Amino acid sequence: MLKSLDLILKRVTYGGRSVGRDIRIEIKILGKSFNLERRIRLGENTEINQFLGSVESQQEVLQADTQIKIIEKDLAFSDSGETEAKINIDISSGEVWQIPFQVKVREKKSWWMFWGKIEAIFDIELEIRSVISAIEIKKYSYKGVNGDENYNQYDELIKKIVDYWNDEFSKDTDPPRELLDPNLVKTIAYQESRVGNDKASGINVMQVGKLWDPSLRTLKGELKEYWIHNGEQIQLKYDAQVNSVEDSFMWGVRWLYHKAQHIDQEGHRYWDTWKQAVKRYGPPGADYSESVWSIYKDGIKKEKDTTLKLWSFIGSVPLIAVFLFGQGSPDLKSTIINFFDADTRLEIQNVDITYDKADPSLFAAIIEEEKDWFEQLALGNWDGKEIKWIRIENVPDEISIRSAQFIHLKGFSHPILEVYGQTHMGYGALHLYEVDDQKARQIFETPAVDIQNDSIWNPDNFTKYGYYTCGETYELGQLYAIFEDINGDGIDDLILSGQTNVDCEKLLGKKDGYMDHEDVRVAQLAVNKKFILRK
Repeated sequence: MLKSLDLILKRVTYGGRSVGRDIRIEIKILGKSFNLERRIRLGENTEINQFLGSVESQQEVLQADTQIKIIEKDLAFSDSGETEAKINIDISSGEVWQIPFQVKVREKKSWWMFWGKIEAIFDIELEIRSVISAIEIKKYSYKGVNGDENYNQYDELIKKIVDYWNDEFSKDTDPPRELLDPNLVKTIAYQESRVGNDKASGINVMQVGKLWDPSLRTLKGELKEYWIHNGEQIQLKYDAQVNSVEDSFMWGVRWLYHKAQHIDQEGHRYWDTWKQAVKRYGPPGADYSESVWSIYKDGIKKEKDTTLKLWSFIGSVPLIAVFLFGQGSPDLKSTIINFFDADTRLEIQNVDITYDKADPSLFAAIIEEEKDWFEQLALGNWDGKEIKWIRIENVPDEISIRSAQFIHLKGFSHPILEVYGQTHMGYGALHLYEVDDQKARQIFETPAVDIQNDSIWNPDNFTKYGYYTCGETYELGQLYAIFEDINGDGIDDLILSGQTNVDCEKLLGKKDGYMDHEDVRVAQLAVNKKFILRK
């Protein structure tokens, strides 16, 4: 019987003397190679927790030659060292093995071109797991509007990564009452990126750590948040990066687990339901979580003009008659839509057009594949028959566009396009572009959107507000732009104003085995930020 083993690089300790900090780790086992690059400094004991991949074997007892090579990348001399070992594993036991390796890297040459005497010592811990999962992932029979999208391509990867984190938390202090279902992760991946089929999402199929989103910065410890591990309250700190689809699932699942857990006043961990965790993973409001839950429970995805049945062999095709309705010129809308290829045209649900009042031929269009979720920004001049497209430098990275409008500022000879973007997680920026006939040049960008009450457990919150877990959002979701000449240089500048609302979690006691809580508004803080604009 073919069995599968998961490989995880747990940690790397850098000892001895320094040969540099740009480290590449190469691992070979059972004919497969796994590579990882990290910046590690001398003296660091770095928690990697990186899922490398899987190997398969038909043997019950595995004897595998393992090679590990360390390379310090350098422009002049790349220093390296390697070690080999034979490992013996009883695959049928379903256990976890922590296997230590030590690799010595000697500096090749010194500045005087003699063989160097500096030697670094890398202690590496490799984890190998034989995990047996009884949960099967549902196959999606729907293949997209054109019949060429594969929503099942990452099923095995999802299972392995969910198994890994389920195993971690099931053995930890105060484990969850219900482990995470990989089908729920697949559902979130569909909602976020159509399981990697949305081109704008790229490799980040779980949309974790996108622009302005604090998830990766929190997981890396750059933003301070806490959790309970082995009975102790510790800060979250992983070497979390998204350089591959595997990374996106790895840290997306870990972030979902983070959003499911809390710390009470006594310092004990308690858990939300997974439905509540989904609400905290995505943007606030019922639309996101209800859409995810509808797919998860019933296989149904409701869109503006159709209902998709993801688990049946018949899927509805979104209607495109909506193109001819709504504001703006139907001719311009049709021309914009016809610019795209046939596959993309089927995905488009609507086009929202804004014109420059001073020059009605100049327009900005928000092209909606799914309103407030998958949207593109386009810019051009329209003479009633043809579009002359205008190139946008540094297109907003947030995927969804909250609003776009033309304004005219003192000191600028061309119109300014003001755009508010928003990520799937509920964060975003204000972007300003100066628009001429050829291009839209970005002149300014700053965070200005926050609709996500990303509650954080922090002892300082209790001192400030009387509660431990609190989060902040902007009133009505964003800061608002006011333009005036602040410094008297003849150029309008930017004032961002608004209000930050602080909401904290008030614990109400256990209900149905889970801790119940409600949000309490504890503060409303005025925001007034000033920025000097340059031509």
